[in-house]
Amino acid sequence: MPAYKYTKGEFVETAIAVHGERYGYDYIEQPHLSKRNKIVCHKHGLFEQKGQHHLAGAGCPTCAKESYSGENSPGRKAYRKRIGVENAAEFRIDQTKVTFVCGTHGEVQISRFRFERYGALCKYCEEATKPSKQEQSDFQKYRKQVRRFTERSWNNRNGYINHGKIKRGKIGYHLDHNFSVYDGFQQNIPPYIVGHWSNLELIPYDQNIRKGSNSIIDSEFLISLFYYNYHKHDCKRIY
Repeated sequence: MPAYKYTKGEFVETAIAVHGERYGYDYIEQPHLSKRNKIVCHKHGLFEQKGQHHLAGAGCPTCAKESYSGENSPGRKAYRKRIGVENAAEFRIDQTKVTFVCGTHGEVQISRFRFERYGALCKYCEEATKPSKQEQSDFQKYRKQVRRFTERSWNNRNGYINHGKIKRGKIGYHLDHNFSVYDGFQQNIPPYIVGHWSNLELIPYDQNIRKGSNSIIDSEFLISLFYYNYHKHDCKRIY
């Protein structure tokens, strides 16, 4: 079955619904989902991007870099939120290390990479809240079970997840759980519910990194969504 072809009006209307008025589409005559289209970022100018990626939420790469580095990095945001300040004057950053003051342990140094990428803070505070070896082992077993159901959902129900025929890749698009695996483990949600296709979504790699182990839906909504789609679409045992 051939892929649906958007008219320019349909493409622009869908893109605005996803991105708002951030981009201009004057250079597009006939939109292409699998080929690069010329799109104008009102802040950084012209860039090229596949139509299916743009409609799935990907945007200007320069905007993405700016929102993920410097003052807007996850590390600085997490630190400001934790200590309740609006500026980052407390940071001393060199080429490989970040130095800041922890309210409990005083001056602390951590890797700049971990700080900028993951929002890591005081290593001593993290160590104090680190789960036991038994908890880590139980989580690994749980995550393995979720992964098995996730891959089964991807293989058997791909059409429900991947509407734009997007390819998964290490630095492209990731298959993400709206209700995270970690929260599923903490709240004792059965692995087949967390790994069900109704909880899966393809999102850009950088968005998945920023999201981390956070959930964007609660457990009540997850379970109601699972049972609705299970009875309506699956109609068979999955475990």
